[in-house]
Amino acid sequence: APLLGNLNKMVLPEQRRLCHVKTIAVRNVARPLRSFRLELSTEHGKILLEAEPRAHCLNPSWSIHLDKQAGVYPEFVLKLYDSTAGESSSNPGVEIKISLESLMYTTKELAQLPPFPTNTVLLEFPDGWYTFKKIARTMSLRTERIRLAALSVNKASRSVRLSDLASTCRKFFQERQKIKEIEYKSTSYASRVASLVERQGLLSKKAVKKAEARERITSLKQQCECVAKRIETGKDTVIAKRQALLNKNQILLKSHKELQAVQRELSNAESFIQTQRSRERWLRDHLDARKLKMLTQLQLVYPIASVSQGRSYMIRDACLPGPDNQAVEDEEVSTALGYVSHLVKMLSKYLEAPVRYTLNHSASRSSLRDPISEPPIVEYPLYIRGTDRSRFEQGLTLLNKDVEQLLHSRGLPCSEIRHPLANLDILVTTEVLL
Repeated sequence: APLLGNLNKMVLPEQRRLCHVKTIAVRNVARPLRSFRLELSTEHGKILLEAEPRAHCLNPSWSIHLDKQAGVYPEFVLKLYDSTAGESSSNPGVEIKISLESLMYTTKELAQLPPFPTNTVLLEFPDGWYTFKKIARTMSLRTERIRLAALSVNKASRSVRLSDLASTCRKFFQERQKIKEIEYKSTSYASRVASLVERQGLLSKKAVKKAEARERITSLKQQCECVAKRIETGKDTVIAKRQALLNKNQILLKSHKELQAVQRELSNAESFIQTQRSRERWLRDHLDARKLKMLTQLQLVYPIASVSQGRSYMIRDACLPGPDNQAVEDEEVSTALGYVSHLVKMLSKYLEAPVRYTLNHSASRSSLRDPISEPPIVEYPLYIRGTDRSRFEQGLTLLNKDVEQLLHSRGLPCSEIRHPLANLDILVTTEVLL
């Protein structure tokens, strides 16, 4: 690519601004820096750009993107700092004032340029790379010198090639003369041999023909023997393959019969499974119907009703008060708890949901046991007369936990008031309606 004579076709020199610059590259820095940090500022010290540092590189370059407001300056100052010196470093390693109007076009690609002078700054515009006019002329002279040196090398190589060609031509003519002499001698020898061949040719033609015929007959016999051997080998191979195919066919037929038998067994098993599934569905439906009937009968045997605005409940006309309402006789409470214990025990059996605390139904003298307590078996009475009040209240709490366990096993919520009959009413009503 030419270094001189190309004009910026996109932006005129007097219209160039910092916002038109795409990339800034610095080559052959005189002062060695371990890490380069670029700063662009105006002549009055206003910082326009602080680029990211470039570490461990000899020829740093930065891509810049400035808006039109920050890039309206045709002149600016480029400074390079050693970023490894820290924030306290205020002396730039390189400081160059650049006027965009005085730049000169160099090339499209940096790889096409010769070695750069010291502290060469190149700016990439949309149409190519630009630098200072002095540096561009220096690089142009270097390019011309390189071209002239290449021309001198080419001339020297051409002279060497011509001398080699001359010596090769001389050798060629010498060899050609020798060949002509050999051809002359060979011609004379050939004429002598031809005369001898003509004399003996008539005698040897018949012998040659007989020998050729014998050789042909011998070769034909050998070919026939080889073909016969191949035929015999082929017959043996065909017989062996036929026997192998027969064996495989028998195995295949046996496997096919076994497969058909297995398929019949599988079909019978599937039909049996379908029959069992239908029977299981039938039994499940009858079991659900039976369970619903028994739950309905339980609901009829033990009807539950709320009194005193939901603070107390009655079961079979026996009142079981809430924690805030105690104006009920002890025998009536014991009777109601006997009904509750029997209802809970029967619901646990019908719903197939075992409870943690074992119930011992004995009418109005029912009780409740905790099988995993310490000591191993502790019995809590569900009647008041003749018992410890605290153990009675503990038994009532455990009874309510059994009821809540039944509710949780059926996926139902517990009542807001912690009353066993309120929770039982929810359980029985929901199961019967479902």
